[in-house]
Amino acid sequence: MQEKAVHHNSEGSKPHQQELGWIIHGAQSSVAVRPVQLPPLVSPPQPAATPPAPIRSHFRYQAPALPRRKPTPTSTPSAAIAPPSSTTSQKTVSKKIRKVRSKASGWRLSILAMMGLGISGGLGLLSLVWLTTLPPMPRCERVSALSPNTEQLYCVREVARSGQVADLKAAVELVQDWTPNHPLYAESQQGLTQWSRTLLEIARQRYQDSDLRGALEVAGIIPESSSLYEDAQVAIAGWQDEWQQGEEIYNRAQDALADQAWNIASAQLRALGQLRAPYWRQHRMATLTNQIFAERSAWGALQQARRLTRTKNAENLVAALAQLDEIDPQTQAWDAAKAERQEWSTALAEIALQYWQDGRTEEAIALAQAIPTSDTLDAEGEHLVRYGHARRLAQASQGGQWEPAPVHIWQLQEAIAALETIPRDSLFYTSAQELLTGWQAQLADAQQLQLANAIASLGQRRALELAIYQAEQVESERPRRQQAQTLIAHWTLQVERLQDMPLLTLARQQADGGTIADLRTAIALALRIETTRLLHSDAQEEIGAWSDEIERIEDQPILDQAEQYADEGNLRRAIQEARQIEQGRSLYAEARQPMDNWQATIDRARIAEDRQILDEATALASQDSLTRAIELAAQIGSDRPLHGEASSAIAQWEAEREMIWEMWEAQEAAPSYDDPGYYDSDYSDPGYSDSEYYDSGYDDSGYGDSGYAPEPDYYDEPVY
Repeated sequence: MQEKAVHHNSEGSKPHQQELGWIIHGAQSSVAVRPVQLPPLVSPPQPAATPPAPIRSHFRYQAPALPRRKPTPTSTPSAAIAPPSSTTSQKTVSKKIRKVRSKASGWRLSILAMMGLGISGGLGLLSLVWLTTLPPMPRCERVSALSPNTEQLYCVREVARSGQVADLKAAVELVQDWTPNHPLYAESQQGLTQWSRTLLEIARQRYQDSDLRGALEVAGIIPESSSLYEDAQVAIAGWQDEWQQGEEIYNRAQDALADQAWNIASAQLRALGQLRAPYWRQHRMATLTNQIFAERSAWGALQQARRLTRTKNAENLVAALAQLDEIDPQTQAWDAAKAERQEWSTALAEIALQYWQDGRTEEAIALAQAIPTSDTLDAEGEHLVRYGHARRLAQASQGGQWEPAPVHIWQLQEAIAALETIPRDSLFYTSAQELLTGWQAQLADAQQLQLANAIASLGQRRALELAIYQAEQVESERPRRQQAQTLIAHWTLQVERLQDMPLLTLARQQADGGTIADLRTAIALALRIETTRLLHSDAQEEIGAWSDEIERIEDQPILDQAEQYADEGNLRRAIQEARQIEQGRSLYAEARQPMDNWQATIDRARIAEDRQILDEATALASQDSLTRAIELAAQIGSDRPLHGEASSAIAQWEAEREMIWEMWEAQEAAPSYDDPGYYDSDYSDPGYSDSEYYDSGYDDSGYGDSGYAPEPDYYDEPVY
C-alpha cells in the first residue's frame, strides 16, 4: 500500500492546511481518501475552525496524477502548495498501480504453488499410510456362512489352532469341496493337509487308548480331497482288521476256559501278546491272564468240594459248602458249582433237622448257619436256616464293643424280622418266640444307649450328664446293663475332665508368668486335682515340669557363676561352685558335663606335673639314688592322677634298695681279710699292697657303725 499526500489550498478559504491522501487497494486500484494532519507550513499558525469530519470514500480513480509542485524561490512560507498538474499525476498513479498488480499476481502464484505442493504431499502421505497399514482383521464371532470366503478361511484357521476335533472338523468341512478354480484353493489345501494330519494323529492316539470307535470317527473326517485321505483309509482298515483278530482270539480263549482246556487258553494268551494294539496286548491280555488264574482256582475248589462230598456226612458237607464260598461268582465254574451247592445244602438241612429232633439243638443250629440263605429248601429247612442265621446276627450285635453302633441295632432288627416269619405250626416257633422276647429287650436297650451316645457326642457337660441319665434308665435286670454301666463310667470321666479342665487351665496360665512364685502357685492349683480324677496324670506331668523349672531358676545362677570362674581360669573354684547343684535336680546333668571337662583339664595339668616328678625320680633311680627317687616319687599324693604309677615305682625301688641293703649286711657279716685264718705266710704279693690299690674312701668309718648309715649317692660294687 502506498500513500500520496497532496496539499491543496483553495482560494477564498481561511488560512489552514488540509492534506488529502489516496490509498490504492488491490488490483481494483481503489483510492481511499482520508485526511492526514501534518505540521503547519505557515508559521505562526492561525487559529482555525474545527475541521470537518474525515470522509473515507472508495472509488475507482481514473484522473491524471497530481505531481507535487516544487515551491518557487520567491514563495513565502505562508504560500499554499499548489496541486500537481493533471498529466504528470496520471502517469505516476498508473505506474504504481501496475507495480502493485505485478506484486499481487506474484503472491497469488506463490500461494497457489504452495497449495499444490501441500495437496500433493498430503495425498502421497495418505497413500503411503494406506499401503503400509494392514487391513483390519475380521471379527470371527460375526462371521457367518454369508461372509466372504477369505474371512471364513481366516476364522477356521484360527479356531483350528485349538486342536479340538470339533474345530478341525469345521475347518475341513469348509474347504473340502473347493475346486482348483477357487481363488483360495491353494491356500486352503495347505490348511487341509495340516488339519488332516492333526486328525490322523488324534485318531491313532485314540486307537492306542483302546477307543476303536473314536479312532474311526476321527479318521473318517478326513475327506477325499485331502492328500492324507489314502493314509487315513489304510489306517482304518488296519485297525478294523487287528480288532477283529483280537476278538476272535479272545473268544477262542473263553471257549477253552469253559472246557477247562488250559493249554489252549494259554496259547491264545500268547497270541494276544503278538498284536500291536495296546488294548489287546496289554489290557485284554492282563484280563485274560487273571481270568485263567481265577478259573483254574475256581475249578480246583469245585473239584476239592466234590471229593469231600463223596461221603455225605455233616462235617464233609459243611467243609464242601465252605469250599464253594471261595469260588468267584464271576467265573464260569460258578455256574457248575451252584447246582451242586443246592444239592449239598438240601442234604445238610436234612441232617440239621434230624439233630434238632434228636435234641441236639446247638449242633443243628451250627449246621443251619453253614447253609446259604439263597438256596431253596423245604419249609422246615428254611425255618431252621432262618433261625440259625437270626441267632448269628443277634450274637454279632453284641459284638464285644462297649460303645453302641447303628449296625448293632440293624443286626438285631434283622434277627427279629427273621424269627417273626416263622409260622406257628413250625417246629421252631416256640424257640423263636423265646428268643424274640430277649432280643426285643436288647433292641430297646440298644436304642436307648444309642440315643444316649448321640447326646454325649456333643461333648458338653450338660450333654454328658443327660447321657448318663439316659444310660441309668437301663436297669440291672436288663440285657444291656453291663454295656450301660461301661458307658456311664466313660462319660463320668469325661464330666470330671470338663470339671477339672478350668482348674488346670488356670494353673497353666499362672505358670506362664515364669517366676518361682508363679510356678509354686501353679503347682498348688494343680495339686487340687485328686488322684481319682481323669486329669490327675496330666496335672502330675505339669507339676513335674514346673518343679524342674523352679530348680532351673534356682540353680542357673550357680552354674553361671561356676562358668564365670572357669572363664577366669579358676577351675577348682568353678568345680566347687558347680557341686552345689545336687544330683536329681533339673540342672545336674547340665552342670555335670562342664564339671567333667574342667576336672579333665585339671587332671591333664596335674598329670603333666606328676609326670615331671616321676621322670626325675626315675632318673635318680637309674643313677642308683633309690632313696632320693623314693622320696621324690612320694610327693605324688593319693589324690593325684599318677599316684598308682608312682606307688608301683616306689614299691619296685624299695625292693631294689632292700636287696642292696641285704647285700651290704652280708658283706659286713663275712670274715675280714685281716683275720688270721685267712692269712697265708707263704703268699706274699708286694703288688697287692701297693698304695694305688688303696682307696681311703673304702675304709669309711661309717661302715663300722652298727647303726644306720646314710646311703651314698652312688653304689660301688666291692672288688674281690
